[in-house]
Amino acid sequence: MKLLHEAAAKRFEREHNARVWLAWHTAAFQRMKKMPDIKKMYLNNTSKARQTWRQQLAVMSEWAVRHNRLEAMKEKANGR
Repeated sequence: MKLLHEAAAKRFEREHNARVWLAWHTAAFQRMKKMPDIKKMYLNNTSKARQTWRQQLAVMSEWAVRHNRLEAMKEKANGR
């Protein structure tokens, strides 16, 4: 339950900061004599291409191999 409250608090803080940023910039733009070029304000596309299901399967398969190897090492160390 604590984790849910912490996540909600972080979400609230992030949303609040986004609204403050927007309000500040809206007021600042109203005082400007000349607006900046909107293209300069856009972020470049920072998102990565989505993985295909085959790429996801390969990643999870590799994870499973490593996980199972670690579990086997733990069992061996514990004498099982």
